Amino acid sequence: MQLAPLVLLIAAVAAGCVDDGVPFDGANVTDPPTPRVPPGSADAQELLELAEAQVVAPDGAPRYRTPGTAGHADGLAVLRDLMAQRGLLVTDDAFSADLPLTGPVNLTNLVGVRPGTSDHEIWLAAHWDSRARADDDPDPALRSKACLGANDGAASVAVVLHAMDLLPPTNATIRVVLFDGEDQGEGPSGWAVGSDHMARSLDATALARIEAMLLIDMPGDPELQVRREGYSHAHARWLTDLVFAVAAQQGATSFIDALGPQILDDHRPFLDRGVAAVDLIHLDDDSRRGPFPWTHHTTHDTLENLSGERMAEVTNVLVGAILELDGRAH
Repeated sequence: MQLAPLVLLIAAVAAGCVDDGVPFDGANVTDPPTPRVPPGSADAQELLELAEAQVVAPDGAPRYRTPGTAGHADGLAVLRDLMAQRGLLVTDDAFSADLPLTGPVNLTNLVGVRPGTSDHEIWLAAHWDSRARADDDPDPALRSKACLGANDGAASVAVVLHAMDLLPPTNATIRVVLFDGEDQGEGPSGWAVGSDHMARSLDATALARIEAMLLIDMPGDPELQVRREGYSHAHARWLTDLVFAVAAQQGATSFIDALGPQILDDHRPFLDRGVAAVDLIHLDDDSRRGPFPWTHHTTHDTLENLSGERMAEVTNVLVGAILELDGRAH
């Protein structure tokens, strides 16, 4: 996504929108507990197949999950099945919105629940829609085309789903949330509307049950770099510390323990309502194009440019973080 001004005198990169705003002062930070190693290793091939199931139709045609299209409706049905196959109790959070790139559309956040022995919840989240326009394509003639979103959407969902394959029974209730309408913004508006809708719809009791939210975004680049996202570091420092401690213990080389920019993504509406949320998103230091992968918002965001090994690394860190968090659940 692109640099864009945001209200309240900040600048953001939506879902990235980058925000170079208020620095974190490090106050009231405690060391996280020592993380536990996950019981199994993620399967790179399974992750690629989960991504392919979202972006390729049965007849081999590309499936664009742009809101308001047939591909979006088909993708929704596929995801319901993939979630149900993992034993999740699946419900729809349906709503409508007028988005900058699509106009008025019907949207659906998918929610899958695996009950635990505690009413405290750990949320695993990603967005499942694909962008309607390849604004950043190197070829100007292709910038009006839709993005397939293999990395920016499908790979993130694959990681979340595969984490459920590996995760043993937990005390905490696990809630998998796949947000719609994240990636149809333009300028300062229209980003992360699905998460904003859901965060606003929850009452204080429901929000208080959320122990933590772990958001995955763009985990599939072969040269993946996951830095500390700025809002996560500032407003959920203990959770960010925990995740990066897990990554260090596992030797996850894609995780670089350095501060990155602030990103307007699906975690932000929940941070605004007091939920501890961390955005595990590709943030590299290539100043030529901003912090996102070179395929971001281009027609090159395809399966051929995904790394199952990088996705597996993120999956293992995610599972390890959930296990550590589960030890904290009441």
